[in-house]
Amino acid sequence: MAPEPDLEEFAILARRTGLPLDGTDLSSLRDGYLKMQRIVGALQRPQDMATEPPLVFKVDPRP
Repeated sequence: MAPEPDLEEFAILARRTGLPLDGTDLSSLRDGYLKMQRIVGALQRPQDMATEPPLVFKVDPRP
């Protein structure tokens, strides 16, 4: 996984979008980006068979 960008590096990348972003916007976007990167890292991590969901499910009939 790539190193986390500091706020200045992230601001440079975010301003390239052309959106009018202030400091609060940049901070919120960076926080969301870092959380998303953690989720992506967790999804790409190999898992053992015990963590896989079951392949069979039971549907309860509606009353």
